[in-house]
Amino acid sequence: MSAHGPGPFENDGALDFCNEIEDLDPDEAREQIEEALTSVAEGDEDFNKDSGEAAVAAAAIIVARLTGDTATLEFRRIDEAVPADVADLREVAVRALERVLSPASELADTWEDMFKEPQWRASVRGLIDTLRGSAG
Repeated sequence: MSAHGPGPFENDGALDFCNEIEDLDPDEAREQIEEALTSVAEGDEDFNKDSGEAAVAAAAIIVARLTGDTATLEFRRIDEAVPADVADLREVAVRALERVLSPASELADTWEDMFKEPQWRASVRGLIDTLRGSAG
């Protein structure tokens, strides 16, 4: 069964990403989070839907840590894996999310073509707003 809700953890790519970092130590989890964001934010080539979903989940993990939302991290069983200080990843997270929302994004196309649901785009924009607000 495929998951495809508008929230950052309501899709297969995000659930797979959380499963990947669940048993990692904080340094390894940080590397995975940073790689998921960097591959979308700074990649020269197009990224696929799953990479976009992982980047959105990685950004949501940073938001959860920055806002103290341990309930979300505990629910996804990643609270112990995610390092306490990920604030320095805010900028790359914003760049990744902006690229996820771009017209060239396979993930954005999927939401617009298949689901026609504005809540997904609003959810991603909310993450961007929180990340920018947390920047100080």
